[in-house]
Amino acid sequence: MLFYRCRVYFYDMKKLEASKLIGERLARYRKAKGLTQVELAGKLGVSQSLLALYESGRRNIPVAVLLASARLLDVSVSELVGETASAPRKPGPQSVLEKQVQEIQRLPRTDQQFVSKFLHRVLSSAGA
Repeated sequence: MLFYRCRVYFYDMKKLEASKLIGERLARYRKAKGLTQVELAGKLGVSQSLLALYESGRRNIPVAVLLASARLLDVSVSELVGETASAPRKPGPQSVLEKQVQEIQRLPRTDQQFVSKFLHRVLSSAGA
């Protein structure tokens, strides 16, 4: 039982650290774009206090908000989450995932939030 608790604790610490790093990048790109928290929050349709929680890493950023933030800040989602640059992608057809992300971006906000919550639950149960 102690091993399980330690494993859960370290898993939670990893998630917390990831949220904090993503939040710091979000704040950095927002400031580089010359936007205040109030301005970006308004464009995202969230409160300034919720955006502050995202930027501090105290709340996980939903996928829909992450996608919208990247679009508004003119950066890729990869840059926001801190993925390292990989080899340049060969031109060609879009992947299924890229098409799905674009379809999600076209959905009404409430549907985007539903998809975000669903993905969060699936990824959390998979230990991602």
